[in-house]
Amino acid sequence: MPKKQKTKKVISNSLDPWVIIGVIGAIALLVLGVSGTLKPKTGQSISVDDPVERAIKNLFGVSQKTTTLEYSGEKMVIVEYSDFECPFCKKAHDGALKQIRQNFGDAVVIEYKHFPLSFHANAQKAAEASECAREQGKFWEYHDKLFENQKSLGVESLKQYAKELGLNTQSFNACLDDGVKAQLVRDQFLEGQSKGVSGTPAFFIGDSMISGAQPYENFLPVICAKIPQHDACVNAPQPVDFKMYVIQDQRCKDCDASRIVAVTRQLFPGVSVKYLDYSSKEGKELYDQVGLVFMPMYVMEASVEDDPAFSRIAGALRKTGDYYAILPQASGSSFDPNAEICTNGVDDNNDGIVDCDDAKCAASLECREEKPGEVQLFIMSDCPFGKKAVEGLSGAIDNFGDALNYDIHYIASEAGDGFNSLHGQYEWEENVRQLCAKKLAPDTYFDYVYCRSTNGVKGVDWKSCATSSGLDVNEMQACFDGEGKDLLREDIKIANALQVSASPTWLANNRYKFSGVDAETVRKNFCQYNVGVAGCENTLQTETTVPTGAGCS
Repeated sequence: MPKKQKTKKVISNSLDPWVIIGVIGAIALLVLGVSGTLKPKTGQSISVDDPVERAIKNLFGVSQKTTTLEYSGEKMVIVEYSDFECPFCKKAHDGALKQIRQNFGDAVVIEYKHFPLSFHANAQKAAEASECAREQGKFWEYHDKLFENQKSLGVESLKQYAKELGLNTQSFNACLDDGVKAQLVRDQFLEGQSKGVSGTPAFFIGDSMISGAQPYENFLPVICAKIPQHDACVNAPQPVDFKMYVIQDQRCKDCDASRIVAVTRQLFPGVSVKYLDYSSKEGKELYDQVGLVFMPMYVMEASVEDDPAFSRIAGALRKTGDYYAILPQASGSSFDPNAEICTNGVDDNNDGIVDCDDAKCAASLECREEKPGEVQLFIMSDCPFGKKAVEGLSGAIDNFGDALNYDIHYIASEAGDGFNSLHGQYEWEENVRQLCAKKLAPDTYFDYVYCRSTNGVKGVDWKSCATSSGLDVNEMQACFDGEGKDLLREDIKIANALQVSASPTWLANNRYKFSGVDAETVRKNFCQYNVGVAGCENTLQTETTVPTGAGCS
């Protein structure tokens, strides 16, 4: 149900002077059509949402023909964490996994494990149903039936599928109704979390983790590293051996090259990596030769152009002499070794001004004015994680009352007279409506945002939420048709200046980023920087199966 209207203090939507500085850097991302964080993410998993992965995800085509599906050599196992209601899981099921089965036969064993996400209403029971089917020896038949009928996974449908597959429906129905398999599913979810799974699908091949519905070609080199003698590997295009230099700067505490290195190794099995520091002679000379600015810098030997994958990544590279370098707009690199470092007490650029006193540090989070009691939330209006975060903010508002000043911003990118948004045009249009609600009713607009987040966005009429939230539908439409797009343009500048591209992202006290979706996470982070505020002594709702750090990007 929509929340009752409450008068809340909200943060002004006006731009601080530092925002203008960040816009210039954001333009390069928009021109190239590459979105994502400007800073490499941590961890070794490989995600289709990574900026470099998006630039090169359409890897070289492989025409695979195995001479036989019979295989007497060593077998390998792919452990899959999946969700029957997840559209990306279905994409993997219909695409890469199908090709793996066709080309590798019984040489590859796929072990399915459950990772039902909380915002998929039917995922938990569907997972339990598949395990009830396993008891009768028909897990895979039932598994396939669920993906074939992904849009109809209610309990009655689950029972109907069991009947269609010839299962003992009395035993199956009792198993499902009694929740016999609920703990098994929960245990597998927790196991996935412990291994670093934050979304579905996720695959483990030995120590390698592949995240997302990636194409078959991205699985191939990892599989073939385990069973290279298989016909599907022998017939595959052979990778080229080349070296990639990663130039880093020990002064950059937030620079993490592991993500891009992991992606590159996944796509180029023949690559070897050498790390150089900017302070070394070799590192400085190569940095100057390449001529790009930002680090970490990823520099490949020119022989990479002979690799079968090269034609698909050329747009993300720039050639200089005998090297190709990944463009910083694609890698997310943003550290300038010749600029002022804002927190080290040193005049790095020799202009006589140190740290935050230097105008070049105006956009640095560390140098922003701290504003106690503030929380800003950055979302995409139909991102399931973002909508859960709105529910979390609701719990925090109820807990802290007027001691919490909140504001919600929206993530998108400009495209001509319109915008690009991850989930399509309807999403950025809803972003505009929510900003119009804030413009028209700055003290109570959250009721509209909450209503849309809990009742749905795509295919759901916005007018009912507007009416129940006390907004005038005609005024909302007039704003949407008039200044609405300008409101979103200004909001995009705020996210770009802060280098925010993941929904949800939180900012406490105008300076401190954190992630999460539940009210307790908001409380902990808010109270970390606002000690002694009434409400900090409470423990808020924490029940969620959304992994920490999960989001849309």
